[in-house]
Amino acid sequence: MKEINLFREMLQQHLQWNAARLAFVSTFLIALM
Repeated sequence: MKEINLFREMLQQHLQWNAARLAFVSTFLIALM
């Protein structure tokens, strides 16, 4: 869970998306890795 939050914070700096979309994308990418 900690990794997902860190990844979401990194994405938030580059993408101006809402929180739900960022949470989904970060969870999805962590799952793929």
